[in-house]
Order: sequence, then structure tokens, then C-alpha cells
Amino acid sequence: MALTCLLCLKMVPNKQIASFLIDSPVQQTLSKSPAQNKKVVGYYAQWAIYARDYGVHQIEADKLTHLMYAFYNTKFDPTTEVTKLISLDSFADFKHNKYQSQVTYPAGTGDLEKGNFGQLKMLKEEYPHLTIMMSIGGWTRSQAFPALAASENGRKTLAEEMVAFMQKYPWRCRSRS
Repeated sequence: MALTCLLCLKMVPNKQIASFLIDSPVQQTLSKSPAQNKKVVGYYAQWAIYARDYGVHQIEADKLTHLMYAFYNTKFDPTTEVTKLISLDSFADFKHNKYQSQVTYPAGTGDLEKGNFGQLKMLKEEYPHLTIMMSIGGWTRSQAFPALAASENGRKTLAEEMVAFMQKYPWRCRSRS
């Protein structure tokens, strides 16, 4: 069982975005959106960079409306009843540059552009219609969920961690002006 955190606080159907953006400079990015009104959800496992040798840059985001990134983990301390979100593989998430020869990184690329998270940021910039979601837990990391859910402070601190996560990473949804 996985808990999914939407990285967008307010969902707007693609057809409403499309009607809002007609005659705007952003209209050109709509051609990179799926040509149907259904939700098409892809799944990317952070460990795909290893045995599968499949990078975020290879995701065909023009065919997706949503992308689930797996996995992040919760760390619940039953003594303090505090929950933290943690990476299961910080090298894959933040440090690798395995695909540097295949990915064109913008000038001035910094730490937030490294690893899968950096590539997710670039993917979101190229495909602004794409909603990226974080899957938390998974088959092997969900054991703490019952205790966490039973604790008021555990739920509260998890919510605070999720909000901080959404604010920290640049590929979260942004409001359109």
C-alpha cells in the first residue's frame, strides 16, 4: 500500500487550462499534452536508473497527464510521535548525473538539477501540463502507517512535511497568471 501526495494543491482539468491559455504564449506547450481528456498516469521508480538504465529524461511525458514517482518514505518516531519524510535513495534522487551526456542541462545548473529530482524539474518545465505525484511507502515501507495514522501529531507532522516538500522542490505545480 502506498500513500500518494499530490504535488499540486489545486487541480485544474486540462481542457480548462487549454481554454484559459488560448492566444497565450504558453499555447505552444499544449501540443506536448495528451490529445484526449482522460487521465493517463505513468509510474517511475527511482531505482530505474540502475538495472533498467532508464532515466527520467526518457519518460514520454507528452503521452501522460500524471506521473507517480516512487518512493519516498516516512519515518515515524513513536516516542515523540513525529513523522519525517525521507528519501529511500538520496543518490538516485539528488546526486547522480548518469545521463549527463544525454540531457542538456541549462547554464548555471545547481544542486537542485542533479539526480532524478533535477530531471523531474526539467520534465515539468518542458511539459507544464504534467502533474507529478510522490508515492510514499510502497510494499516494503508501509509498516509505520497504522501507528502514524493513529497519532494526531504523527498525522500533523506528516502534513507539515508534505507541505515543506511541495514548497522545496521546483517541479511542484505553480499557479498560472
